[in-house]
Amino acid sequence: MNKRTLNTFLSRGFPTDLIDKIDKLSLTYSALNNISKKTLIKIGFDEKEALIIHTKTGRNRIEKEVIKSLIEKSGGCCCFCENGINNQPYQIHHIEEYHLSQNNNESNLLVVCPTHHFVIHSEKISQTEQIIKKNKWSKIWEISKEYNNKQLSYPFKSFSIIDYIKEGTLAEVLSFSISNSNLCESLTFGTLADNAYSILLKTNTLILAGNSGSGKSTFSLGIAGKFKTSTVLKYEPKIDNKIEDILNLISFTVNESILIIDDANLYFSSNEIEKILNATTKKLKIIITFTSGTVDEGVENHFPLNSIFLSWPELEIRCKQYFLDKEELLINYLNENNINNFDNNTIGFSFPSITLQNLFDSFSNRIDKIKTVWEFIYLLSNGHSKIDNISTKLYAKERLDIVVFFCSVVQIGNIDSGVTISEVQTLYRENNILNLSSEPEQKWLLTILDKLCYERILKTDRGRYKTIHRKFAQNFIESFSFKHPEEADNILKSYLDKQTNAKPIVILWSWLKLTSAKFIIPKWLKSKGYNFHINFISKCAEEDFAILTNYLSLIEHSIQRDKVVFEKIINLNIEGISSSMNNYNEPIFYYHGNLYRILKQNVNSIAEQVFKKLDINIFTDKIKIASPNEYFNLNWMFNSLIEINSDIVKQIAEKLSFSDCLNTLTNVESGNVSNIEEVIIFYRRYILRFKRSYFHKCIQIIISKTSNSSYSSLNFPYFYSGLTEFIFIKKEIKAVLKNLDFERLTKELVCCTPRDWNNIGVFLLYTNLYYPEYSKNFIDLIDLPKLDETISKYYKMDRYNFRCLIHFLGCSSSSKKKKISKFLLPLINDLLTNSLNKYELKEILKAFYKIDKIESIRLSTEFKISISFEEDERNELPNFDDSFNSNDLSTDYFLDDYRKY
Repeated sequence: MNKRTLNTFLSRGFPTDLIDKIDKLSLTYSALNNISKKTLIKIGFDEKEALIIHTKTGRNRIEKEVIKSLIEKSGGCCCFCENGINNQPYQIHHIEEYHLSQNNNESNLLVVCPTHHFVIHSEKISQTEQIIKKNKWSKIWEISKEYNNKQLSYPFKSFSIIDYIKEGTLAEVLSFSISNSNLCESLTFGTLADNAYSILLKTNTLILAGNSGSGKSTFSLGIAGKFKTSTVLKYEPKIDNKIEDILNLISFTVNESILIIDDANLYFSSNEIEKILNATTKKLKIIITFTSGTVDEGVENHFPLNSIFLSWPELEIRCKQYFLDKEELLINYLNENNINNFDNNTIGFSFPSITLQNLFDSFSNRIDKIKTVWEFIYLLSNGHSKIDNISTKLYAKERLDIVVFFCSVVQIGNIDSGVTISEVQTLYRENNILNLSSEPEQKWLLTILDKLCYERILKTDRGRYKTIHRKFAQNFIESFSFKHPEEADNILKSYLDKQTNAKPIVILWSWLKLTSAKFIIPKWLKSKGYNFHINFISKCAEEDFAILTNYLSLIEHSIQRDKVVFEKIINLNIEGISSSMNNYNEPIFYYHGNLYRILKQNVNSIAEQVFKKLDINIFTDKIKIASPNEYFNLNWMFNSLIEINSDIVKQIAEKLSFSDCLNTLTNVESGNVSNIEEVIIFYRRYILRFKRSYFHKCIQIIISKTSNSSYSSLNFPYFYSGLTEFIFIKKEIKAVLKNLDFERLTKELVCCTPRDWNNIGVFLLYTNLYYPEYSKNFIDLIDLPKLDETISKYYKMDRYNFRCLIHFLGCSSSSKKKKISKFLLPLINDLLTNSLNKYELKEILKAFYKIDKIESIRLSTEFKISISFEEDERNELPNFDDSFNSNDLSTDYFLDDYRKY
């Protein structure tokens, strides 16, 4: 068939396999036109083919230029298959059906295979979804052409295209995972998002670290979506992940693109991750995420300016504000799903319901503090009730709750790995409840598991099934174990008996210690006997020092009942423990501190024996290369070491110098004064007797780390710890103040969230003792209308920091105070009217008294809040005679000796 005839058939929407059959019968379009279906069947077509011919011959033709462009952009491949195979049958499909619109424009057409053409109609796939598929595939095909030019095959299954067309819903946010990219973008805003965007724009790389559930995946999709002209791709892990796939993509990409590698540490080594990050270009930027503690910190250390750590405090205000803006939708969702019950309270707009803000306050006052975004959404969507409901429904569905429980156990024990379909089949064979009926076929199991994925209970990753989140898995185990303790016991014991390594056992126990399943693993271990415990600790020591210390921490509470046995077990493993400690290459001192604390408290004589085997040279080398973040753990660890054997601490101190201290301080992240504090505290408490010159050099480091820092990255409340003399040395205070860009900081302050309100306020309130003009000058530079707008948005959400901000604003000049009082007065009046926390209201009025005495007294009288207002007196500090001159070391002297030995 010639090209002209082929285009004639394609222009009417004929599938290519039918065109081939027509060609074999030597028929033309004109010959087929107006032939009845009955005649077509007699010629040799089946009923389905006859119907297609009869339907499509009456259509207006599609312009050949449109067909050419459509085929070129799709490569003649089905956009739903996404496999790059262009020798299979295809046809041109109308997104808005032809009989409704007769629209033959390219925007209304897409290339699909016969199978997916049928699926589109049978499953009524939306037009939006079809357009998304078309756009995604055209971008993939465009990338693949560069590979073809280099005579390489594009790995179609290694990368997926992320779209930002389809709008998300609140229900998706409140589900246990957020997959909608558009929604991710709308959730990603604020100072932290601006910093991340800036990092990626300038450096082409962005590293997002955080705890499990901290929102890294959502944040990465949100940041990528802000690059409106870029194609966003996501790496899809396989069983054999090849770094070459990513390096080739970087090399061959010609259009602006962003690649997201989620959980990069699960698929690539630290060296491979660094190689990928070093290869990025302006054309292809890369965002990687990893869970803290699961990857070599060298990646972060080598890319300090490219890294952002996501934690709940960083995201809390933005996250709360998102839901406050959608309070009505949230209440409707909770009511419709019968989960509007929070400790016998409901959220609503009238009595006796509580407000959403009240609920947020209750979250903040919980003993088990929220640590991640996921935990917040879990609580907000009444996760306990939801999981209990899910567990109950799965129980009724042929005991699928057992399958999900098994997936949950494996997911936690095997570090977020899933189960294969064959492992699920084994479960059906071995479980005494599931094996009552015949073993299910693999096809049936796949259908069931895929349905659980659709319901957002499970998800599939490289052919393995796991729950949508480890926290979900933990809580599902909690629910299942409480309802079915014997069944949970049997499944967990079966899993534990199959483990050849100690790591899964320890990890599983550490996750389950606060659930209803917490007694199962100790019970299982106890049943194994004395020799097993000796071998188990030895196995922990051989596998990983971190696993060893975690295991000792977990069994610590049972030591009191069996202390003699514990001491014997440890005593027989002294060499193994010492070897594990000295061979642990990571400069992560949390595990050392945990080990020494446990041994010191419970088997002190053994603790000293273990400590004596510490290789001091190796240990001090680790200290010298340690991240500043590790100095909190170092301080904690040395608290134990100094009590076990102070002589060895002295030996360590002899190998460290102030130069080592300075080297570490220079690696502190810009603005992170709390890290500077921990480093200085460590060296002053355990290593050095500080000279005045050391103090001065530390101040110079602080100046370099704060002078150009953004407002939100500064951490002034920690400023004086470690350098307690700072408050008495006026010239050092002034040196720091002079290097702060007040004009820039005030511009940033007016856009900050409450978490930052007490930040520079603390600093300026202290320095006001010596230099009150700095406080006044700073506040005079503030754009009050913008500050008013920000405060009005957040003041209800964080009343403690609102009070801190009022104290800070009280340092302003008299003329400025009048303007400040004008916009603060209605906000404070609102809190007095609606808040029930009398102590909080008293403190706010006391702070406001510094700004407007008359209104503060009037409000206290009106609302019957008894407060004794006192004049704010400036405390004069002693005039400290500091003879030190940085240019004349003969004036140097020792400060107080803070060392503990």
